[in-house]
Amino acid sequence: LWIIFFDGEDVGDDSDTMFYGSRRLAEQLGASAAKPEWLLVADMIGDTHLAIRKDANSDERLVAYVWEKARELGYGRQFRNAETAVMDDHVPFMAIGVPSCLLIDFRYGPLNSYWHTAKDDMDKINARSLKAVGDVIYRVVEGLDSGELAAG
Repeated sequence: LWIIFFDGEDVGDDSDTMFYGSRRLAEQLGASAAKPEWLLVADMIGDTHLAIRKDANSDERLVAYVWEKARELGYGRQFRNAETAVMDDHVPFMAIGVPSCLLIDFRYGPLNSYWHTAKDDMDKINARSLKAVGDVIYRVVEGLDSGELAAG
């Protein structure tokens, strides 16, 4: 289990000038045996009105597995069935064959008014939202580690 904090994600306008940290690591791992079997990216998951949508740029099997675990834990309201497509730190890993799932609430604050602003501070973070995502990630990692979802 690796826990990675990526840097240089939102510094440009397109995928060639974004995701510096994740692109660098994915390039270094390439086809090596050291690359992870799975990748879960948690980004912007502390909003009071947490609404994570299924990401179309993520691995379908892994997304279905994550949403199944969320439902089992009673977090269906936070893990919505609606779909979106987001370019984020998981994309470089998908490109090297690592099944990946992005967990992101891309609507942060009323009309997305907190994202990348001075209003994005600790008083906007909701402990229940963090707990919901943490519980789901824990259950998913536990299941993946036990082989509940076969790699590949």
